[in-house]
Amino acid sequence: RHGPLFKRAVELGMLYVPGDYCYPADPTRTVPKNQIRLSFGVPTEEQNREGVRLLAQAIKDVAGG
Repeated sequence: RHGPLFKRAVELGMLYVPGDYCYPADPTRTVPKNQIRLSFGVPTEEQNREGVRLLAQAIKDVAGG
């Protein structure tokens, strides 16, 4: 169910919530598949910076850059 970005991020040690998990069931709309949910409330500032760095690396890896 998870795409290559999620897989690569987990391999690098970074976890995010795919955005489609954040929408309640609603037959009147299509759930977006191009969003992610990040949590910045619990991690320290340094952990947030490292998480963003790892996410950027995962995006580069998946995009072929």
